[in-house]
Amino acid sequence: MQFVKYLFILIVSPSITKSIDPEDVDNKIVGGSKVTSPIPYQVSLQHSRNNAHFCGGSIISSEHVLTAAHCLKGQNKNRISVLAGVTNLKQKTGSRHSVSKFVIHKNYKELVRNDIGVMKISPPFTFDNKTIGQIGYKSKRKIGGGESVMLTGWGSISPSTLGPLPEDLQFLKLRTLTNSECNRFVFNVSNTEICALRSPLNGACAGDSGGPLVLEDQNTQVGVVSYGTMICGLGLPDVYTRVSILSDWIDEQVKKM
Repeated sequence: MQFVKYLFILIVSPSITKSIDPEDVDNKIVGGSKVTSPIPYQVSLQHSRNNAHFCGGSIISSEHVLTAAHCLKGQNKNRISVLAGVTNLKQKTGSRHSVSKFVIHKNYKELVRNDIGVMKISPPFTFDNKTIGQIGYKSKRKIGGGESVMLTGWGSISPSTLGPLPEDLQFLKLRTLTNSECNRFVFNVSNTEICALRSPLNGACAGDSGGPLVLEDQNTQVGVVSYGTMICGLGLPDVYTRVSILSDWIDEQVKKM
C-alpha cells in the first residue's frame, strides 16, 4: 500500500473557525491529552486578520521563534502574529507579537529536507520562565532510536487533517526511531530528519506543523513538526526536522537577524 506524505500545515477560514463548537469534540489530539501546566516555549502562529491558529513554534531567544519552513513559505510577515504565554487559545493573558522578519533554510525542499525557519518578533518576549521562556536547541548529540520525547500543539484532534482544533494545548509522549527504522515504514528520510512514533491513533496532525518535539527529561528541542500521512495516527511514524544537525544554521540566523 502506498501512503501519501502530507504537510501538517493548516489553512483556516473564519467560517470554518466559527463552525467548530468545542463542546462537540473530545479533549484529546490524536491520542494526546490537555496539558496541565504551562509549556513556556510553545507559541501559536496565527493569521493577523482573524487570529486563527495555523502552525506551532517554539521560543529560542527573547526575540526569535523556531518553526517549519513550510509554515512560512509564501507568507507575508505583516499578516502573521505570534501568541505566547497561553495554554488555551482564548486566554486573554497571553502575549501577542508581530513578525519583523523571517528566514527559511535556502536548501529547504518540501517533504524531503531542511524544513526549518526562524522568525524575529517584536516586541521581545518578557521571560518569567513559568508561562513564557525559551527552549534549548544546541545539543550536538545525535538522537537515535528509543528516546522519550514529548510533542505539544494545537493541531487537529481527529485523524482527519480537516478535523476540529482544540482550544487547549495538547501533549503526547512518543519514542524516537532511528532513520533506518523509519525507512522500513513508508518514508525515505534524510539526515536532516528524525521520526517518532507511539502506536495507532497517536501522532501529529494538521495545525501541529512547526511545533516542538522535546526530550522528555531535558529542556532540549530535538525536532520540528514537518510531515506525516494524510490520515493522522495510522500507526506510522511522523517526520520532524532534526534540530541538532541544523543548530549551527539556527545560531547563524539568530545572530544575523
